[in-house]
Amino acid sequence: GQAAYDAVKAALAKSAAEKRPISEFFNFVITDIEMPQMDGLTLCRLLKENPVTAHIPVAIYSSLINEQMEVKCKEVGADYHLCKPQLADLMAMIRHHLVEADS
Repeated sequence: GQAAYDAVKAALAKSAAEKRPISEFFNFVITDIEMPQMDGLTLCRLLKENPVTAHIPVAIYSSLINEQMEVKCKEVGADYHLCKPQLADLMAMIRHHLVEADS
């Protein structure tokens, strides 16, 4: 989680320095909930609180998804929450996002 957030901060700095939109660096985030140093819910919340990254869809893909966790995912602004190991659902969600992004 922390490594992902550090990568986002580096992309934000480069985006600002080069006057390029952040979408040229990344335009979708998939995260698990349990990760070292920073969990996925915190990562999602930080992305959604930043006006530059708030529009970027975040999918939380975890074996921990249940009714309580769905509420937490919504509270931090996650756009999607999927339960592992439903890889087909994850791929369908990514395809759907890519089609919308091209439209």
